[in-house]
Amino acid sequence: MRCLSNDEWETVLDVAYKTIQLDLSLESDRQQLIRFAKMLIHCHRGTINEMSFIDGIATPTRISCLPSGIAGEEDFLNGNYFEDYPRGLYLKEGVFVYRDSDLIAGKSFRASRMYREIFEPQGIEHFLSTLIHANGHPYGELTLFRLKGQHPFSEKDCAIFSRLTPFIDFAASKHGAGDDSHANQPDDPISLSKRDLTSRQAEVAELVLRGKSNDEIAKNLNVTESTVKKHLNAIYAKANVKNRIMLYHLLKRP
Repeated sequence: MRCLSNDEWETVLDVAYKTIQLDLSLESDRQQLIRFAKMLIHCHRGTINEMSFIDGIATPTRISCLPSGIAGEEDFLNGNYFEDYPRGLYLKEGVFVYRDSDLIAGKSFRASRMYREIFEPQGIEHFLSTLIHANGHPYGELTLFRLKGQHPFSEKDCAIFSRLTPFIDFAASKHGAGDDSHANQPDDPISLSKRDLTSRQAEVAELVLRGKSNDEIAKNLNVTESTVKKHLNAIYAKANVKNRIMLYHLLKRP
């Protein structure tokens, strides 16, 4: 890799060797992977988002952060930002690294609710992501973030991520992630019709189908947002789904 010195290349190889020994089903090892990435690429924080996928739409099932904790994490896991995920992006094969300075990705990132409501208030301005595959299937992504005023991620940073990604894929694959035995894959959703729901649950489900957020549903029904979440959790249990993205697709079935 021409953009790396011999010392830098040796560091990448050392991190790659340590990466393939990780078990990404363990939270401690997921955070260790973020530490490894931060050793190679300077950043403010990192996240690993594990996903399920429906029609190319990423459905978040688990998020790991370093430093731990991120504002809006619960809403993210509940799928409240799913309309911002690009269709088909996570179905790309092979190594795929992208950053905010890529024209389309950057515009989509800054136009999203996720950026306005989660990242901008925390001063996050730049991101660098690599898609993770396990056993040939989409698994999620590893993302690093820099604050406003810090340098954007460079071509060298992209090159480092590109070299590290196959080793991350290996770590995700060797512990059964991505296949039918993957513990975080939800069971098949059951059939759901409005007659299975209470009248209030049916109203909430209809507003989900219209793409409304929890806050918008609460205002529409003149209830609190916590009440909306209780109704949603009851609907998820009846439908055997994990979040509003899966519920949305279930309700849209003919």
